[in-house]
Amino acid sequence: MHQQPPPNIDLRHRLKTQRRQLSEQQIGETAASVNRQLWKLPELARGNRIGCYLSVNGEVNCDEFIRSAWMRKKRIFVPILRKSGMGFFQLNDDDSLQNNRFGIPEPLPKTSAYLSAKNLDIILLPLLGFDSKGNRLGMGGGYYDRLLAFTTARSRFRRPLLIGLGYDFQRAEALKKNNWDIPMHLIVTQGKTYRF
Repeated sequence: MHQQPPPNIDLRHRLKTQRRQLSEQQIGETAASVNRQLWKLPELARGNRIGCYLSVNGEVNCDEFIRSAWMRKKRIFVPILRKSGMGFFQLNDDDSLQNNRFGIPEPLPKTSAYLSAKNLDIILLPLLGFDSKGNRLGMGGGYYDRLLAFTTARSRFRRPLLIGLGYDFQRAEALKKNNWDIPMHLIVTQGKTYRF
């Protein structure tokens, strides 16, 4: 008897391939557009503790956003993989970075301050795909879903505000949703800001 492939596996493969084919110019232009749209959000003006990610493999680049946030006196926290999962640690402009086992840059945890995801005002998340209901397709490891599982215990949680960052082409008609998937409040692409 054949096992069914995991949901979204073909879509995930197609979107990974499409993202890998983006030029540096396309990645840069998207990052600039997403950065402009983010700073127009009223929630960004109010949020002071912002979770973010350091991009790899064509993800929407957050470097410009991070520099803008520091200029606005915001504190930036980035994920670091640990044996127990993933946690957010403060990123400072003079931090040394090292790649984790997936090739994702991280600050050294010994020099960074840890902050629980529950105490962040906003979290920017990378995505591989999304749909019209705010469902997010990630890389398949489930790290963000496990880290943010606490949000499912609250009805209509508003903090942290979850904002997925992606490209216009990553929008899908509908994603197969698992009961552990955490939906986004907003998704920002180079062309549009979606609220759910």
